[in-house]
Amino acid sequence: MKKKIICIEIVSMFLLTSFIALPAVLSIGITSDPNEIIIDGDEGFKISPWVSNPDAAGTENDPYIIEGYEVSRIYIKLTEAHFIIRDCRISETYGTNLYNYQLVNFQGIQNGKISHCIIDYRNDEDKHIGIHFNTCPSPRVDSQNNIIEYCTITGNNQGIGILIDGAYNAIRHCEISEEEWCVKIFGWGNTVHNNNITNAENGLQIYPDHSPDDTYPKNTIFLNNIFNINDRYVWVPRHEKGGVIQKAKWFGLVGMKNMGNYWGDYDGTDLDNDGIGDTPYLILEGNIDTFPLMEQFSGKSKVKSVASIQNLLERAPFLSSFIKIYQSFPVLNHLLNL
Repeated sequence: MKKKIICIEIVSMFLLTSFIALPAVLSIGITSDPNEIIIDGDEGFKISPWVSNPDAAGTENDPYIIEGYEVSRIYIKLTEAHFIIRDCRISETYGTNLYNYQLVNFQGIQNGKISHCIIDYRNDEDKHIGIHFNTCPSPRVDSQNNIIEYCTITGNNQGIGILIDGAYNAIRHCEISEEEWCVKIFGWGNTVHNNNITNAENGLQIYPDHSPDDTYPKNTIFLNNIFNINDRYVWVPRHEKGGVIQKAKWFGLVGMKNMGNYWGDYDGTDLDNDGIGDTPYLILEGNIDTFPLMEQFSGKSKVKSVASIQNLLERAPFLSSFIKIYQSFPVLNHLLNL
């Protein structure tokens, strides 16, 4: 009888151990790796344990929220739902990233925002992508109308900080450093502004936009501080087939004044002391920063006030009528978009 009881106990312990060792059942919005956030489609937000408000409507005024986590990877696919990822750290040190080392991958996403996050990759032997806005191949869906803001992205000088493959996305108020390339952009109508791009091998790479015709808006790059770059500050390669050069817009209207970017290798003068270089910053064939900044742009007071407005509007949906009034004034609307 004693032998029988011992045998039963051993079998029970084996079954319990086997059960614990098994990975969690995979489903939409759920991953077997506790260090990864994976959400597939609109329904994925409703069942994901990472979403703090799964009952949200997924609209502009009621987005899904993912916040306060330390993970190794975030992968969100094929959704038009509004969502915000904020106050997270996504780092290679929190797990083994087996997906081409893309720490944040938005594939076929619209209306996503990643804000106040730290994205860092410290494996010295591997290339990586910090944040990738990617086109979903099947069905083909471009990533559009997404925002990266107030994030810190650092690497191992062998990867890409931010890679945008889509249209009408924004990178703003970010610190991007220690990368082989800080920012690479495919597509059109994307905006890169108010970022520090520094202490890296290369700065910006703007690829031919593949837009259907010349009526599509250019990528706009302005108010960025680009300095301490070892090799290329900016590179605009030719299209492989047609030899076309992507022509970006390298300045923006700030209040009532056009302003470009601060380039660490710009050696022009400012005889009228207006803070804008007297000669353009030449990039390549049709790419000219006409209004290069003589000093790094900080805009601290303005950044703070605009951030406060954005934060207030995000958290108070009843102010939607105020948004419409605000957006009816071009100058004020422009400041909100900064």
